[in-house]
Amino acid sequence: MTTAQPLQEGQAPDGLQVLRDLGALGPDGLAQAIRQARERLGLPVEVLAPRLTVRPEHLQLCELGRIEPRPYLLYRLAALLRDAELANAPRPG
Repeated sequence: MTTAQPLQEGQAPDGLQVLRDLGALGPDGLAQAIRQARERLGLPVEVLAPRLTVRPEHLQLCELGRIEPRPYLLYRLAALLRDAELANAPRPG
């Protein structure tokens, strides 16, 4: 398995590589990654789920590995993480 290379400022991740990396995690790894992403955002399930346009129960089942998330949920979660990182990034000047 190849690992993702660090991105340069302003560079977008390779969507296909991201999906390959997620697929390589397997169901348990993916569930753990979703939970860690939510915790990194500092949001409870009840707050994050509507932002991902899913019910809290659905997000909880994804975090437990009982259901596999649809790609749109992963893309939305990735976008929220990206936006949070950009908001916290040091500003030049």
